[in-house]
Amino acid sequence: MKTFAKISFLFAIVLATVSCGRDGLDLDNPQGQSGQETGYLSFEKWDLTVTNDQETSKDDGDLSQNIFPHNTIHATSEAPGDYLVKIFNSSKEEVGSYTYEEIKSLGRLELPQDTYTVTAESPNYATMPDAEWETPTYYGEVTVNVIKKMQTDVSNLICRLANIKTTVELSADLNALFKPDDSEQQLTTTLSLGNHSLVFGREDARAGFFKAQSSNNTIKIVLSGSYNKAGEGQEPSYVPITWTQELQNVKAGQWRKIGIKILHASDGNVQLQITVETWVYDEKIDVDVMSSLYSYGEEEIPDEEVSDENAPVLSLGGNHKVEDPFLISDAIFNFNIDQCTDHIMAVFTPYSGSTVSSLDVIFDSDNAQFLSALQAAGFTDNRISLWPEANPAEAYCFVSQNGSDLEITAKYAGMKGLYDYTGTHTAKFIAVDSEGRRSYTTLTIIVSHTGGGSDEGPSVIWSDGKGGTTDFGIRHEVTDAGLPVIIDIASETGITGLTVRIKSDMLTGDVLTELNLAEEMDLINPASDEMNTALKGLGFPTKDEVSGATSLKIDITNFMPALYGVAPGNTDFELSISDASGTTVKSIMLYVNPNHE
Repeated sequence: MKTFAKISFLFAIVLATVSCGRDGLDLDNPQGQSGQETGYLSFEKWDLTVTNDQETSKDDGDLSQNIFPHNTIHATSEAPGDYLVKIFNSSKEEVGSYTYEEIKSLGRLELPQDTYTVTAESPNYATMPDAEWETPTYYGEVTVNVIKKMQTDVSNLICRLANIKTTVELSADLNALFKPDDSEQQLTTTLSLGNHSLVFGREDARAGFFKAQSSNNTIKIVLSGSYNKAGEGQEPSYVPITWTQELQNVKAGQWRKIGIKILHASDGNVQLQITVETWVYDEKIDVDVMSSLYSYGEEEIPDEEVSDENAPVLSLGGNHKVEDPFLISDAIFNFNIDQCTDHIMAVFTPYSGSTVSSLDVIFDSDNAQFLSALQAAGFTDNRISLWPEANPAEAYCFVSQNGSDLEITAKYAGMKGLYDYTGTHTAKFIAVDSEGRRSYTTLTIIVSHTGGGSDEGPSVIWSDGKGGTTDFGIRHEVTDAGLPVIIDIASETGITGLTVRIKSDMLTGDVLTELNLAEEMDLINPASDEMNTALKGLGFPTKDEVSGATSLKIDITNFMPALYGVAPGNTDFELSISDASGTTVKSIMLYVNPNHE
């Protein structure tokens, strides 16, 4: 056992003296037995260099399929004189700090016998930003041993990238399918690490740099813009899209070269693919290229925004239903003490085992001033990202998790902010869960300043069932495919009267009588049980479903194909709806295509 201990000690001495220069021995005392306890650390022959990543263009012909049309080369150059060099002893105490220029001029330092760490860093290393353009920082270190009465040459040191470098390239065919940059909805790629983000334009050649927050980091990628869903040769038809992917296991010192391209685009659909090349000094890490879990993802963008199966479901708190307009009026406010008796509370419930990973809301309105106010508040394209990053609308709403549910509750400031702009607003929520499933849900918000006794009457909206609205008082064509006719009615005080008048070239009085209907019908008090049954068969609510209701839906969409099959001509449904504030009259004006077979 003693023999093994002696061998281990001798082996340690040999390791300690390996880095000593041959001419660093004390010739006056070759055995180093002097009573002095210091030695020398020499920088006379020391070179400090810095890596320098460069790209050179390469022409592979079809650049639309070439995500990375560049060669990457790695080179080193001597560090500038203002690089900071620090020396730490084995107790991690700093025993010296110099610039590279200063320590080269000093030549060597006298230090007590010990093991030292020599570090070198770029001048901006200590103030490394969390996220910034074109701000690489560099760092390197080497360990040396100082032996008493001997001189040790410091090994040459290479400073390498200390933060995370990111670049983004979009393929040419992908660029061509999105609206030009002179539009409001520009094509952008946003990279985020934690709460810090950089937004790349469609042809942004800049490199973005992130400070690593841990040994393994996750970068979120969000591509957004207006995509042309029309087929080749057709008039462009743009729809907003947002596509999200994540890069995991990202480390300091890496260069993540992100490329996004079109796999194929046909029949109005697009499939996106992300490819990531990961570089560190002198090597490319192939494992990340087209990794099915982290670096590779694809998404189908359909002609319409259709929610995925098992995507997060939106419900409203209180007695409200998502399909009914949410009414905001004087009645829910006490302006003297800043109170609101009815708040919008949206609850997103993910499918079993999943969580809500992101939530955005996009507003629209028939009040241009409301949209201008959103833009002035900094919400580009009327879009607000509520989760998971810090809530930019925190002054207006709370966002919190309740188990797996995600809850958004409007504060007084949010309700008052909506109340300040009368009209009809829509809030389209886009929720994505941890499995990548996406739901689109539109909430209609009606803002009215009608106190009791005004002559405005109930609010009435004709919707298409997909978040859009249709105009009353304008004749609309009915084809064999039918026409969505969904009427949403909102009343502050409750509906007191609802009548329907039918004016039709086809549905004459005699025809209506045969159908147990009439040219004028009271939905609260139908003339007969047979009329009540006939009205309900068409999609009209009756009796107690109408009387006193503060919100009401009339859906006669299923009647439209039958109307098409009767005969060509005009048919109008005039709705007269009353409450304590007055009477609203709206006309659904239809024209049956005379060329049907």
